[in-house]
Amino acid sequence: MRRLILLRLTSAREVLFAEVKWKKLNQREAQAILKNLEQKAELTGLDDWRKSYGIIARGIEGKEVLREKGFLMWDLDDLKSARQSP
Repeated sequence: MRRLILLRLTSAREVLFAEVKWKKLNQREAQAILKNLEQKAELTGLDDWRKSYGIIARGIEGKEVLREKGFLMWDLDDLKSARQSP
């Protein structure tokens, strides 16, 4: 299984940890990925940075619930919507 993890650093000491999955995820799988990202983030030494966590996937069941918890979620529906917006 291939895994792509994105890391974005800004000059404002903000960091985004995101994982890309080319499959549809259920909410439990998404939560496990987010927990794993949080654990990996602890190993980076960026303790005083503002951290965000997210997933990009073909589909994410329960993405609205996870967004309400502060996580960043994007799936193909979101990308299609963004493409159609002026």
